[in-house]
Amino acid sequence: MKKLILILTLTFSFTSQAQKEANWGIRAGVNYSTISIGSSNQINRYEFNYKKGLYIGAILNIQYSDSYAFQPEITYSNQGGKAKSSENKDENIHYLSLAATNKFFIKKDKRFHILIGANVDFNLRDNMIENKSAYGEDSNNDNITAIDFALFTGLGYQFDSGLTLEARYKYGFLAVFSDEIFENIINRREGSRNSLFQFGMAYTFDLKKKSKKIVK
Repeated sequence: MKKLILILTLTFSFTSQAQKEANWGIRAGVNYSTISIGSSNQINRYEFNYKKGLYIGAILNIQYSDSYAFQPEITYSNQGGKAKSSENKDENIHYLSLAATNKFFIKKDKRFHILIGANVDFNLRDNMIENKSAYGEDSNNDNITAIDFALFTGLGYQFDSGLTLEARYKYGFLAVFSDEIFENIINRREGSRNSLFQFGMAYTFDLKKKSKKIVK
């Protein structure tokens, strides 16, 4: 995991030196997230429905060719799940996400594109301590893991103005809950995972055009 974080950090640092065209921007939208858990009947009370949250962040869109762009991202993302059982509370997790996004354009007009990428998500804060009574007296705020690694895919449409509309699906591969909380309920093969849909928009600022106007 440390190697993965180092690779992403180096990518953020050095890609701007080799780009054809790079523009900073922002992205924001809505999350519909849940925490998927194994199918055992023993854990029905710990299952979650989708909950609504927000995400917002900064991007660096690097256009290498008419068919490909690379986009490093840093994003705040509110995730978790809505509890199905009335004896539990909704799970609310605040992540800081570092992402490496690949954009593959269908045509040379650089509009419609496919998104494929990876995230490293850092848990900034969660409400697990508030759910102490529901999950046992020995619960503590370490019961939600501090980091998650996720892959995502999606679709986007980019306008000439710099505005992009996009939809993504992201799935985490590390357990959301630590072993202590579910050690007598689920095994590692049925562990908890983050799962979410994102719907939103991004906007890139064409700084080169602005600088030319200032010079004139």
